[in-house]
Amino acid sequence: MVAAIHIGDGEMKKAIYVVAGILLLAGCTTHIHDQDDTITAPKTPFDKFTQVIIRPLTSTASENDFPDKAVANVQKDLDKCMADAFAGTTYNPAAPDTEKPTVLIEPAIVDGKKVSTAQRIFFGALAGSSAVLMQVKFTDANSNEIIAQPVFYAKAAAMSGAWTFGAQDNAMLSRLSDNACNYVRQYRH
Repeated sequence: MVAAIHIGDGEMKKAIYVVAGILLLAGCTTHIHDQDDTITAPKTPFDKFTQVIIRPLTSTASENDFPDKAVANVQKDLDKCMADAFAGTTYNPAAPDTEKPTVLIEPAIVDGKKVSTAQRIFFGALAGSSAVLMQVKFTDANSNEIIAQPVFYAKAAAMSGAWTFGAQDNAMLSRLSDNACNYVRQYRH
């Protein structure tokens, strides 16, 4: 004998709302979190260097999670603000002088999720948050000593991304570069 359970229309609607709410909250989560404990003062202040070499930004995040276009945008912002942060030094010379005190900068996206504008328009907050971690290795090129290796974090919340149709997701990329450049400015003296 099988017992039948009758669910009324009101109870069914409540169940659908609960399931929809759980799915909405699950879509807003991201597994990427800040690593502020890595942001410590460099072993050598940046004003001790008279020459700066910055390598192209690399990314270990998948193309699906963090597309090449996003990497290119971060690279563009990083080049511009690092040149400003290191004003008064020889920046990315064509032929580096091996006698000058030189800092080598190697930025890398180590983890990231960038929600595209199309995803924001079609899915809104259900597309989830955008977040990215960028590690920047600063090396004294003359001694090959790593003087700092901070990891910078930027995030765009799911709801803010949805309300701005992805503008916050794009602004997150600029904030990431700004964080790295502000680190240099802070420890320049």
